[in-house]
Amino acid sequence: MVNYIKTFFSITLFFFLLSTLNANDTVRISNGEWPPFFSKDLKKHGVTSHIVQEAFALENIQVKYEWYPWKRALHLARVGELNASIGWSKTKKREKDFLFSDIIINGNAVFFYLKSQTFDWSEFDDLKDIRIGSILDYQYGTKMQEIKNLEGTDVFEVVDEKKLFEMLLKGRFHVVIMNLDVGYGILNKYFSKKEVSSITYHKKAFHNEKLRLLFSNEIENNTYYLKKFNKGLQRLKDNGKFEEYYKNSRNGAYEIKK
Repeated sequence: MVNYIKTFFSITLFFFLLSTLNANDTVRISNGEWPPFFSKDLKKHGVTSHIVQEAFALENIQVKYEWYPWKRALHLARVGELNASIGWSKTKKREKDFLFSDIIINGNAVFFYLKSQTFDWSEFDDLKDIRIGSILDYQYGTKMQEIKNLEGTDVFEVVDEKKLFEMLLKGRFHVVIMNLDVGYGILNKYFSKKEVSSITYHKKAFHNEKLRLLFSNEIENNTYYLKKFNKGLQRLKDNGKFEEYYKNSRNGAYEIKK
């Protein structure tokens, strides 16, 4: 009887410790505002926040998001106060401070335009003599400057994405340049279904940006978390959930109805 009791408590203790370990297996990730990818005001904190959380969950790891301005978010991960920061491009400068995950956002900036208008392009010369709206100071490498140098092409830069679409609907621009998912995030949030249905985009991307999860080199366990995350992320890509979540986002699935 004594041996039975000892065995029972040993097994109970083992499972208690195992559950405690799993409960504490949490990564802290800095996050910021960039709807529809990341936002405190969206379901699941936005589509990409959702994907990152799901990828870790498939490997039995919890995620705790902490919200900061983007510059601070990157700094806190760099110095090791947090495990990682979400949504950054891979650069030589960052390689000394971070480990890079597989791609979580394969983002295309595209030309949005009205369905009632004809628009097509394959090279920059096709953009001559049109009015283009864009976001001020958004970086597209050297491509924006090449467009500005085209004869007869006018580029208007504003600070507000919503304003760009308002001006497009009024005919002030022929096209506007914006990240595909950001564009649909703005349209689904601020415009009527009729207005959204009147707008389309060109399938040829103007610019592509690949963003990742950055893990701090200051935290030893981050090599383990990186491998686990990439494994879970690949499972989401293989089973179709990765693309499904982004498609749902473009249809407004992450918006909180008020």
